[in-house]
Amino acid sequence: MYSDDERPHLSPLATLLTGISTINSRLGGSIPFLGATGIKPLDVKVVAQAIITATLEPNTSGVMEVDTLAKLGTLP
Repeated sequence: MYSDDERPHLSPLATLLTGISTINSRLGGSIPFLGATGIKPLDVKVVAQAIITATLEPNTSGVMEVDTLAKLGTLP
């Protein structure tokens, strides 16, 4: 996670990690040495919105993948 508002100097790093994540996913997640680096970073606002949305949605429960959090955090 990162915060554009509180730590804007980390935005270029988040962009780089997002690019690495995109390349890794296009290769089917087959780059073995990436580990957590191959996962797209999310802004704290997106994660907070995903938590609120998931709490209010009766059909949502359990542990969620990063992509699911991103979708829940960007719903209107």
